[in-house]
Amino acid sequence: MKKRYQDVDSLRRVLRELDEETFKEWLDEAVQKAVGSIEPQQPEFLSDKETQRYLRLGRTSLYHLRQNGLPYIKLGSKTIYRRSEVLDWIEQHKKYEKF
Repeated sequence: MKKRYQDVDSLRRVLRELDEETFKEWLDEAVQKAVGSIEPQQPEFLSDKETQRYLRLGRTSLYHLRQNGLPYIKLGSKTIYRRSEVLDWIEQHKKYEKF
């Protein structure tokens, strides 16, 4: 029990010494870790329909992206996509338009 009180006292001392900016950074990091640990695991592979839904595209648009280099895997008559490769491909091919 004594160790627990020492830990609390140590924590209080550290918190008093933190400046506001450092405390905000520390708190943001702790929140991000907590939120990341409770987010549901997303599947690594997506079907055609899941990819269409994920990217909010129709079947033809997804087909055109594949023709333009979107990575996919063909398993017999099924087409699947690795989520990380889809995101990487989009990141590499994004364009910005000026308004």
